[in-house]
Amino acid sequence: MSNPATKRLEYIDVMRAFTMFLVVMQHVDSFVLSGFNSPVYKVLLLIRMPMFFFISGFIGYKALNEWTRSFYVQRLRKKAFVQLIPATIFFLLYSLVFGINPLSTFSANGFERYWFTYVLFYMFVIYYTVSVLMRKFRCSSTSQLLLLIAMSLSMWLLFVQCQRHGVNWGLTSLFYIDRLCHYYVFFVIGLLCRHHLSLFHHFINHWAGIGMLLLCFGGCLTLIFTPWLTTRAPGIINYGVQMLVVCQLGIFLVYFCFYRLRHILANGSKLSRGLAFAGRRTLDVYLIHYFFLAPLTKVHITSGPLYVLTSVSLTVCAYLLCLCVSRAIRISPTLAHWMLGAKKEG
Repeated sequence: MSNPATKRLEYIDVMRAFTMFLVVMQHVDSFVLSGFNSPVYKVLLLIRMPMFFFISGFIGYKALNEWTRSFYVQRLRKKAFVQLIPATIFFLLYSLVFGINPLSTFSANGFERYWFTYVLFYMFVIYYTVSVLMRKFRCSSTSQLLLLIAMSLSMWLLFVQCQRHGVNWGLTSLFYIDRLCHYYVFFVIGLLCRHHLSLFHHFINHWAGIGMLLLCFGGCLTLIFTPWLTTRAPGIINYGVQMLVVCQLGIFLVYFCFYRLRHILANGSKLSRGLAFAGRRTLDVYLIHYFFLAPLTKVHITSGPLYVLTSVSLTVCAYLLCLCVSRAIRISPTLAHWMLGAKKEG
């Protein structure tokens, strides 16, 4: 029988595909489209990165008793290879293709578009290091998670205060320490939900739990779209409601939708297998999709329905093209290993 803590969850793969779809759609809007803005669009794009970090924490969770020194070194080495080397290669490749000086780009903006994998690596380093130390000192899983929660909230508060007061992060911004502070709390909530998976599922399966989520989410949306409140509320409350509470409630609601569809998404149909496959190739899509969007000309569209149709269509095309390029790269085990972080065969 499969261990529930290690069994692959198809609905999580599909949720990853959905999240990457939102990421690509945001970049389609940034590179190609302009002229339309709606609250629904704003909320979906607001939760896209927090949702990715939540999922990363959720699937990256390991029980505390597994954290031996050798396991720590093995996991850290694997994460470093998968998340640092491919992103660096694609950063250099992107610079070469589009005639950009990588040194001047790095000195000004770090690894620019490929920041996500570096920040995610930092998150795993913190989580892995805390875990191995807590096991060494024979602390409980509860102590481990409480420490991670305290650290992540402290980092988030630091980020909010720096944003409010316009503090310059200096050289640390080249390595995205500001984004680490911003998003680490969502990664930790993912760890927490996976650790207490049965309790989490019991909550979102109960009508009172989902009703409470919907009520709170609707109330928070009303607050952030009410000019009277946003101009009068203290900055930390305004920012907290918008960037932490709304994002996390939105993530829980998206998770609820995919969890409720889990049996359909695991039925082995061509559609479910295709969506799960797209979710297992999110790193590939993230690394490749910029090459298709950067050369496109900016288009101004004021019609809401036409804008959405164009955005979704371009996103689907870009995603499919990325999967095709990924498939071509993976024909060569060596290229797949170095460029996409795939396991070596044999």
